[in-house]
Formats: sequence, structure tokens, C-alpha cells
Amino acid sequence: MDLQKLTVAELKELALKIKQELTRRQQEVNDALKVVEAIERPEFHYSFRSEYGRFEQPHYIAKLYWDKGLQYRFVKLDKSYGNGKVVVFGDTKLKYGDVLEIRDKSGQNLYLALNNEIIRLGNKDNPDLFAAVKAHLKYGGDPEQLLEIIGLKEPDLTVPDELKEE
Repeated sequence: MDLQKLTVAELKELALKIKQELTRRQQEVNDALKVVEAIERPEFHYSFRSEYGRFEQPHYIAKLYWDKGLQYRFVKLDKSYGNGKVVVFGDTKLKYGDVLEIRDKSGQNLYLALNNEIIRLGNKDNPDLFAAVKAHLKYGGDPEQLLEIIGLKEPDLTVPDELKEE
């Protein structure tokens, strides 16, 4: 194909096809990276049980993730009713770095799954915390770094050996 002999319309059409192909291939790469990320993160089971009055807001667990905006994936919980109370309970699989919103007796709180446990980040109504969590979900990064940003972990300030001057 000699580009010098193509008309402007043919060049535009060719450029559009190239752009579409590059977009398709980039999406394939992104999808593959998501699969690899999911495989590398260790899983563990988390059991939840909470009790609330029939006229209170329902208690729940939701996994938060970013897909063109903040999304909630609610965990299916079993319910038991009796004496004006509702008991919700169930198990879910969590992976290292999962962010959760849990409503229980203490209110709506955000949690981070790390090392086979969940760490309470704080109340969902805290705008600084919620902004940090949303940024973490949108842009990714190390879950340990999220703990440093919100002040639950001291930052590691050691200088790597490669950067030390002799």
C-alpha cells in the first residue's frame, strides 16, 4: 500500500480503522491486566452477622469498586426475622485490597481487606476519608499506601540501599 497514492478520504478512513484497532487492542491488554491482578491477590472468607430492629435501616456489606464511577456490589446475606428484630448473616470471599462498606450497629463504615482481616478505615460520612477511598479505587495503588494516606499507618521513610550515597 503506497500512502502517497491514497486520497485524503482514503487516508482518513485508514486512520480511523487504525484508531479503532488500537483501541480494541488496548482494551484487550487492560482486560488481561485485570485478570492477572485478580489472580495475584490472595483470598479469604469473611463471616458477617448483625442484628437490627425492623424499623431501622437494613444492615449490609457492599464491595466498592470503580467502573466509570463508584460502584457497589452488595453481598447476598441470609435474613432471619423474629421478635421485632432482623438478623442478617452470611459469608463472602474477600481479596487483598478489597474495599468494603458495612452498615451495622456502629453505622456505615469503610473497611479495607488486608492480610486475612478487615481494617476499619472510618465512617463513610467523613468526606476526606471517602475522597481518599474513591481516589484509591479510581487510580489503583498499594492498599498499604491508602492506610498511610488516611493516617492509620506510619509511612515507611527508609531509603532503599540503591539510593544511598557511599
